Amino acid sequence: MILKIVCDNSLNSIFYIVKNILNMIMIIVPILLIIFGSISFVKLVKNPEEKNGVKKIINQFLAAAIVFFVPLTVNVVMGMLGDGNDISRCWNEANKIEKASYISNEKEKNKKKIVSNASEYEKGIPGQLDFSCTSNVIKGQLSCDTLKVVEKHMHELNANNFYDVINNQYHGSFEEYAKSVGGIFGEYYGKQIEGRTVADFQMACEYVLGWMYMYGWTYWGSPTVFWKNGFYENYDKSKVQYYNEGAYKNNQNFDLLISAKRGVNNMASACGELEIFAYDKMGISRAKQLPKVSRLRDLKVGDGVYFFNHKVDKTSEKDWGIGRHNVIVGEVYDDHLVFYDVGGTFPASGNYKRPVYFPNESKGESDMDAIRKEYPYYDKNVDWGMRRFYDFES
Repeated sequence: MILKIVCDNSLNSIFYIVKNILNMIMIIVPILLIIFGSISFVKLVKNPEEKNGVKKIINQFLAAAIVFFVPLTVNVVMGMLGDGNDISRCWNEANKIEKASYISNEKEKNKKKIVSNASEYEKGIPGQLDFSCTSNVIKGQLSCDTLKVVEKHMHELNANNFYDVINNQYHGSFEEYAKSVGGIFGEYYGKQIEGRTVADFQMACEYVLGWMYMYGWTYWGSPTVFWKNGFYENYDKSKVQYYNEGAYKNNQNFDLLISAKRGVNNMASACGELEIFAYDKMGISRAKQLPKVSRLRDLKVGDGVYFFNHKVDKTSEKDWGIGRHNVIVGEVYDDHLVFYDVGGTFPASGNYKRPVYFPNESKGESDMDAIRKEYPYYDKNVDWGMRRFYDFES
């Protein structure tokens, strides 16, 4: 299997430089061949008896051909691999980055795109948000409209400068700041999302996730653990002072939290927070549940999924006890679903999307076999269960 890689800014820059060097060779070599070949040919015409004159011209031609065909071969090989291969895609799409830029390719919207962790998924089914756009800054693939807004406002606010920015630039009004951010953040700050479709739920998730990205949320109780390879790698670490988990200390109201009505040090993530905040943003109670399902293939967008260190009855919660992790179903496709996960891997990698492909039942694969390909739970007793609080319309 060809190595899966991530097309980040550094790799993009390396490929861009190498491509330009190879392209320059393909241009310069023929020119030099013409120049030096002409000189050698003129000398040979003037002095036909010159020893090794013809041999010299042949050697010049062969040397030029070898040098010319090296970059040509590289380009041909990359083209033959096709866009389905990660290395080829990075090579073919490498471009100069003046600054981190939002990328939207309308012609590519119906083709497969690459997630930050190199898993593939299609644009999706009707009724879902459009996730076909990518970014050089945001590793987790937000929908196109939201991605552009979040990228523009990354790290404007942090625990140290929050009050200075809001008071001095926005007259003490966080609402005014939210409106300046725009998109769903300006539209829904202080308001509930009233729609009840799959896209509405995904939008509620992105409302929460977008603020987490822009502020740079750390993980609960671990504000300095995830600098390496996280989405702080080019960020002043001293500006982040978030320590406490947000949801359970702040009565679930996400807007009160992000506007610092409860202080600035409660903006740290934990695995259950996205479920809590998204449903609260939509005004949907999680006190009552709909019937449970027992197969990954039967999960729907909005379902909460919980992992346990022991086997559980998926139709009842009597033996559930305390879970070890939980996620929420954010997207569903024909052959897989995408868990939205804001646990420790989110600030560590900058990506909240965890794709899980349905098991190949003809080969005897189970749901847990499929889950373990994304979540390396080696304990054979690990199991999962689910809760459904609302059946969203497609």
